Amino acid sequence: MHQIEPYYNWLKYYNPAKDPQSPFYGKEYNFDQYSDTIYGY
Repeated sequence: MHQIEPYYNWLKYYNPAKDPQSPFYGKEYNFDQYSDTIYGY
């Protein structure tokens, strides 16, 4: 489970950081390093 790569190809269709209706609007993502945790891991 920890070796699964996220599917990044969908970003060409929709980017939540550029959508003013999204709660993630204006957030800067770093795809080389993880900055957020999921379930405390």
